[in-house]
Amino acid sequence: MFVDEHGTRCAMAYLIEQSGERSLVARIATTRNLARIRDLAGDSELVTWLDRNGLTLDEAARIQPEYGGTVAETSPSSGAGVASVIGAGVGVMGAGLNVSIGANQNARNARGLAGVVCGLVGAGLGVTGVSKQGAVRALGAIDIGVGLASFGLGIRQLDATGEKRPQAAAHAFVPAMWCDGGGMRWLGLILQF
Repeated sequence: MFVDEHGTRCAMAYLIEQSGERSLVARIATTRNLARIRDLAGDSELVTWLDRNGLTLDEAARIQPEYGGTVAETSPSSGAGVASVIGAGVGVMGAGLNVSIGANQNARNARGLAGVVCGLVGAGLGVTGVSKQGAVRALGAIDIGVGLASFGLGIRQLDATGEKRPQAAAHAFVPAMWCDGGGMRWLGLILQF
């Protein structure tokens, strides 16, 4: 890297800048920041600077060391994408817990609180994605929607009492485990009516 995100110059960028060629360093940092000196052999301004200062391209390449391998360029939205995927999972989990009303007040309080927290976390993680482009933006928007649904269902769960339980309370998600004919074990959720 010619100039890193903290403004630190590589050895060659430092030498060029110290010789008074700040504009050359700035141009390379802006246009070809990840290029190595050998990659810049076609840059006439750099070649002129090397000639003027008595350096060959090979000598300049030795001055600019390899810093432990190659620099992997990552997508600027990769972190937001991961956050959005996690947000979707958390939001769906919170909403799933609160689709049906709990059988007693302790269950309603635990489910409701989990739904509110999952909803806030899911929506919060989705916010990081909506400022990006493409699929990450769409997933971020979905996270916010699912998070708000989880939050709303959690509030409904907290507000429900035994006397006000809606008819839908007879429905529940129940964990299930079964074996198929080939001996494969499966785990899933079953919706009871």
